[in-house]
Amino acid sequence: MTDNELIEKIISLYKEARVTTYIKKNIKRGRSHSISSRVEDLFAVYISEMLPENVEILIDQPFTYHSDKTYAMYPDIAVIRNNEVVKLFDIKMDLGWNRDFYPFCKEKQDFIDEIKGLQVKAKDGATKEQKIYKISDSVKINIVIVSNANISKTKREENEKRILTLDKNKIEVFVLADAHPNNYDDDDITNIPLRQIDMDNLKREIRLNI
Repeated sequence: MTDNELIEKIISLYKEARVTTYIKKNIKRGRSHSISSRVEDLFAVYISEMLPENVEILIDQPFTYHSDKTYAMYPDIAVIRNNEVVKLFDIKMDLGWNRDFYPFCKEKQDFIDEIKGLQVKAKDGATKEQKIYKISDSVKINIVIVSNANISKTKREENEKRILTLDKNKIEVFVLADAHPNNYDDDDITNIPLRQIDMDNLKREIRLNI
């Protein structure tokens, strides 16, 4: 899957989300269906095409672990290699939900320090079989933001500046496009303003560090 194909498919998901699941002439939706889970599925495919088949990719998989008490974590995507959780992904459509984004990232960075090296349990979503994994000592979280839109220029630049202070060995942020995929139609779908540097860095992170 190419970078453009990834964004094109996300655009298609947004368009599909505007339509009711069951079509009837006198029924229309006001707000669209949530597409976040479908984008997680799509992004997992994008990742998988760059990785060996023996690498396991878990989507929206709850993990439980114990330190002073039992905790749970819910990464959007977890990548497993040799029974170790080596990479976590958090997928966001845009920053409209949290325009002051840096504290969220800092909290995720601190969380990495808490969990690395721990044993975690996960229950298979289909079979309900419980599995045990170890969190890699070099585990890292990648936050992938589909669109840089839906936030003011001032806030966006402030976030970008503060994010540069984070430890890239623990957390990294990638923004895929400058425009919002919910604003595209069939006439201009091929003119997607990708943030190619971020896309290339993301692919390098996946291929070299998993």
